[in-house]
Parts: sequence; structure tokens; C-alpha cells
Amino acid sequence: MDTNTIAVIGYGTIGESFAQLYAEHGYSVKVTDIRDDIDELIAATNARLGEDSPAITKADSVAEAVEGAFLVQENGPERLDFKQQMVGEIFAANPEALVASSSSALLPTDIAQDLPDEQASRLLIAHPFNPPRLLPLIELVPGERTAKESMDTVRAFYEKLGKVPVTLNREIEGYIANRLQKRVLDEAVYLLNEGIASAADIDAAMKNSLGIRWSVVGPLEALNQTTPRGFAATLEFVKPSFQDIPDIPAIDYTGEEAKAAAAKVAKDFGETASPESLAHRDEYLERVAKALEER
Repeated sequence: MDTNTIAVIGYGTIGESFAQLYAEHGYSVKVTDIRDDIDELIAATNARLGEDSPAITKADSVAEAVEGAFLVQENGPERLDFKQQMVGEIFAANPEALVASSSSALLPTDIAQDLPDEQASRLLIAHPFNPPRLLPLIELVPGERTAKESMDTVRAFYEKLGKVPVTLNREIEGYIANRLQKRVLDEAVYLLNEGIASAADIDAAMKNSLGIRWSVVGPLEALNQTTPRGFAATLEFVKPSFQDIPDIPAIDYTGEEAKAAAAKVAKDFGETASPESLAHRDEYLERVAKALEER
């Protein structure tokens, strides 16, 4: 097995960003995807690489992509049946590989349910935030049969790339970041649909307060720093302000609430993200990422 070779299965937004990240760190990257424009996408990624980075190459099948790879980054559709079939195909071609799924919510125990113990021990979730080339977080989630050695090896690998892996002690739906994000998103959609503020102002409130603070200290440490007496005293301090804020019902992401919110978001930001907005995002994420390295 070549410890310098990585396979990337699925070349959407996440897969492409991971492939560029790995190539920029000198790894030999093989990718595969059934999409018709895969050759053009790989060429575009290679054009962004520096002269010292090895070119990303295309494999015509999963078996060809994973042959000899020490790590397989799986980025397929967020469907349990698909991922079960895919990891079976990966391990059939390379039983010694470590398989890191980019799933954002599925449980690794469920993905591995049809695998023998030895293969299940080498499967885990490695969930990034988009784009993974720029955002540091990688959530590492073990299944019931994932070996500690696999978790430790993958964690060390991502740390070597300058990422910030966090290890969950056990699996839970949505992991950490998406569970936190869901609460924020539900509240944002509620405020938007209630006409409390525009989409632009709701986003501005987050970007210019909690977004900045939480990039330096998270919500728990921030409360621990708020008063000289620590976390418990701060909870007591904020109780009068927080206790009168009612809980809101969960948002139906496919119902009328979602459609109403989408119309208001489109008014401020467009129906889809423009290439200019994405370029602006990535430019500033690069700056933020560099600043965060000094924390």
C-alpha cells in the first residue's frame, strides 16, 4: 500500500476541494465520478495547483481509484443505501484501506452494517465543512466497530494537513457542528418568516458578532470568560434575558416555511449564489484561515 496515494470517490464540491487540498500537500490523488464533465473539472482543479503539486488523475472505476490507496475519501450522495454499497465496493478492491466518509449526518455503524469486523474497524466519518480546503474543521465519528487505531491514524493525517479534527466519543445524528447549525438556522428562518428582519440583516447580525467571537472562542468557553466567576455564574447571569425567549418549532425544510424563506433570501442574495459571491467567500475564508492559524 502506497501511503502517499489517496482516492477521492465523488467529485462534487466537497470531493473537488478535498482533492485539491491533498494534491497541494504533495499526495498522489486519484478521483472517480460518473459525471460527464469529470475531465473538465479535474483539468480546472489541476490548473489551480502550484508547479510543485502532483497532478490529480482520473480513474475509470472505484476499483481503479482505490487500488494501492492508504486513504479513501468517500463523497457520494447522502443516502444510506448508496454509501453501504459504495464502502462494500471500496473494501472489495482494497481491504487494507482506511475509508473516511464525508457524510454530514449518517451514522457510521449503519453504513458499516454489512461489513465484516476487520473492514468495519477501518471505516469512520470524516465530515468537513465546505469548502474543506479552507475551513479547518474535520469531525471524526467512530462507529461501534471502528478501531481506535483507525481514528488515531486519520486524526494524525488531518493534523498533518493543518486541519483541526475533533473526535466524537460516540456517534450521534448530525455530529456536533450540524446540530449547532440546525438550531441557528431554525431561528434564522423563524425570524425571517416572522418579518423581524431581512435576510441580509439577520446574516449581518451573525457575521458581526457571534461569528467573529465563536471563531476565536466557542460558545462554552465564551460563557466561561464572561464573568470572573466562570461558566455557572454566567448561566445564572443570562437566565433573566434568555428564559423569556420561547422555543420555536422545528422548521420543515421542504414545506411552506422553507419556500417563504427562500423567496426572502433570494431578494437579498439572489436565487442562487453568483460566481462573484463564491469567489468573495473563498477569498475571505483564505484570509480568516490564515488569521486562525495564529490562535
